[in-house]
Amino acid sequence: MTMRTLALLSCWLLTACSNEPLAKDQASKYVITGKCTPDRLAAAIEDHQDATLIVDFGPNSPNLAETTKAAKRATPPFGISVGYAPQEGTEIADAVIVVDTGATAAIDLALLTCNGIALPAKRTEIGTRTITSANRAAGGSSRVAPGDAWLAFLRGQHQEILTTTPDTDVMYSIGLIACDPGVPWQTAAAAAANAAANRYPQVQLINAASGGNATTPAQQATGLIAQGCRVLLVTTGDSAQTKAIAQIAENGPDGAVPIIVLDPAVQGEHGTCVIGCSANTLGEAAAAIVNQLLPEGGSMIVCFGTDSEGRVQGFCKAMGFATDRLLGR
Repeated sequence: MTMRTLALLSCWLLTACSNEPLAKDQASKYVITGKCTPDRLAAAIEDHQDATLIVDFGPNSPNLAETTKAAKRATPPFGISVGYAPQEGTEIADAVIVVDTGATAAIDLALLTCNGIALPAKRTEIGTRTITSANRAAGGSSRVAPGDAWLAFLRGQHQEILTTTPDTDVMYSIGLIACDPGVPWQTAAAAAANAAANRYPQVQLINAASGGNATTPAQQATGLIAQGCRVLLVTTGDSAQTKAIAQIAENGPDGAVPIIVLDPAVQGEHGTCVIGCSANTLGEAAAAIVNQLLPEGGSMIVCFGTDSEGRVQGFCKAMGFATDRLLGR
């Protein structure tokens, strides 16, 4: 056990009996003593001197490592952040659990679809990566989800299609519709989709023009299909938006245009192929790191906004925490 862990454990044992936690597991080995919104992260670290670990679910939290350091605690708490991959050169927390938007998989599936590979209307839950200072250079360690095996099979079976060095000059147009482009995860998904498409010289990803409130996703779908898009990628958590787009896509010039939805909730209600890294997957990954960092137990603060409550629920499920006080208003 490291000196840092011993110091944090001693701090927790001295204070755990005097504070009524927001949540705890059945054995009271792990407790949540505080919660905060992203804009109150620094204040929460100052207010909860007993916390031995911070779990930041975001979104839009300040850099956890920098915020924790600025608190100038005698023994800094461990930190876990759930979010997008850190930029090169930035300081990171003890562990960063990467939210995979599913965009890379979606571009691969779209390219397969353009080449006649029919895709079932199914939910595809993909896994995540955990990045630490030790494995950062290697890209982190993977935590697989059920959909990863299916994707690996498809990629292995169709390597000649998913090539970055095609032997023909045939181009495949794929349309991208961000239904709510101001939502951070949809912005990230769109950026990732463009980066993934750029790997393939045979793929042209056409982003739907943002026309403000006057341009609906369905109208954008009409425009993309008119431009020759053979598959539509859609970022949305609203199945009604998917169904409105599907009504347009049914009447493509060469038949129905397939739709692939990127949705972190991986909802089956979309009625089409949907890809995402679920809240349960992220929560389980965070719980695994908590057990690694604090094998003897400890107290923690959780930081989250309304957009990340699902991740908190997944985490609590994995840890055995009740959520009535934690998520209650």
